[in-house]
Amino acid sequence: MYGSNFTDGSSTTCLTCPSSQYLLNGICYLTCPSGYYSSSPICTACMSNCINCTAYNTCTACQSSYSLYNFECISVCPIKTISITNSSTFQSACVNCPSNCLTCSSVNSSICLTCNNAYYLSNGACGASCLSPLFLSLNGICSICQCLTCSTYFYNCTSCSSPLSLYQFQCLSACPSGTYSSSNICIACPTNCSVCTSAGYCNICTLPNALYVFNGSSSSCVSACPNGTITTINTTSLKYQC
Repeated sequence: MYGSNFTDGSSTTCLTCPSSQYLLNGICYLTCPSGYYSSSPICTACMSNCINCTAYNTCTACQSSYSLYNFECISVCPIKTISITNSSTFQSACVNCPSNCLTCSSVNSSICLTCNNAYYLSNGACGASCLSPLFLSLNGICSICQCLTCSTYFYNCTSCSSPLSLYQFQCLSACPSGTYSSSNICIACPTNCSVCTSAGYCNICTLPNALYVFNGSSSSCVSACPNGTITTINTTSLKYQC
């Protein structure tokens, strides 16, 4: 600490400093301390929450819990940016998220978390559309289709891979009662038929209808057995048959 023109009664309070030094609170500094910048012949305070600056409106490092953005120190980074802390300097700064990205990861700013309108999230990036075999889900995230093909949502199946069959936009290993599988699609059984293997062959009829087998490959459900036949009950299925 060096100086000249001391105040009366004190030899420790400087009024002016040599040309290579800067005055702050009665002390001459070779370099202005943290939170101040050199504005010859004095040290001038940086803006609020700033610990290093080159001018009042040009901050280069911020206090803890604040992030540097456009040479200012702010407590919350604006939308489409994220606060990243430098592991060496422990200083935080607002970093821009990738293009078309609304929010991104605080661990890795290159990874998108949500996207702008009309863009869809896929593997941490925002695209204008979901690429095959990725499909759009309810929350705007591209997800892998859970079937052979799907529409609108990743679980909204439009076709299935063998041996699965399509039923009400789902791929099932077995078609539910009242339907049969044809070309990997569950199709409703004929009228009054509860179990069938094809459109022309019923195995079990709904009561009070009776099963009528009229040749080896065809059967149907009838409300009354035709002439030449009689209604009986199958002891295994407990259903009527002709």
